[in-house]
Amino acid sequence: DFQGNSIGLAPDGPGRTRIEVRSPIPTTSTEAIGVADELMWILRLVSPGGLDTVAAWSRDQTAGCVQFDRVSRSLKHELVRAEFTDLFLVSAAGAWSRASASDQEVCRLAIDMLLGACNSNLETSIVLSASALELIAEEWLPKAKGQYEVAPAARAAIKADLVAAAAQHAPGSEFARNAQEIAGWLFNHTAKERFRRLQSHFGMPRDETLVDMVNVRNKVVHGGYQALPLDRKIEAMFFGRWMLAECLLRWLNSVGPPQDWGRFYSP
Repeated sequence: DFQGNSIGLAPDGPGRTRIEVRSPIPTTSTEAIGVADELMWILRLVSPGGLDTVAAWSRDQTAGCVQFDRVSRSLKHELVRAEFTDLFLVSAAGAWSRASASDQEVCRLAIDMLLGACNSNLETSIVLSASALELIAEEWLPKAKGQYEVAPAARAAIKADLVAAAAQHAPGSEFARNAQEIAGWLFNHTAKERFRRLQSHFGMPRDETLVDMVNVRNKVVHGGYQALPLDRKIEAMFFGRWMLAECLLRWLNSVGPPQDWGRFYSP
């Protein structure tokens, strides 16, 4: 079951996948393509290739198929072992159907950013992966985990003290003028801490390689990356892709062992 429709997946010749759709109500082929396109976000994780869409629909408008001649902007290698693809698609489709529209939108964007990261140059790949991880940390971690736990009264006192200290020690400065806004950032976790919490949230082993990945990402975004050794940038790129893919697979309730495409594997 996928969004109220019965969905079947079947190979349809070399490099092609057929999606068979049965709807409880009359449905046009255009609407069926829309339903199948939702599923395409999941298929992009397991099917390499380009895209060509053809829909065939029955006269009573209750059944038909949508054929994709390969998949647009896919990874060059699947994230799930071939023998587990069917199980993964069933599990992932169920997770997608149960997700809210907001979470589906986050998943679409994160998958697209992973595809972009795997089809970009070194520095762009690092930024895309890290940005996607920032997004899902903000959207999928419990909100309380985004900040340090400090009692409201203590927060207010700390903010007031910072504003007062700025006015006393740097009167008339830009810092003093913006102290109230700056004080609002004090309790936010750093990107490194948010990524660690992502690892914990999804049951991933803690890996401190993420610290250097964030440091490299900061150099790319804010300047200075040119001086970084090439091997550091390459490791950051692969680790970012790996961690993003792991988060997506776990959110989609992946079953069976994943492909061994760790940090030094290049999709």
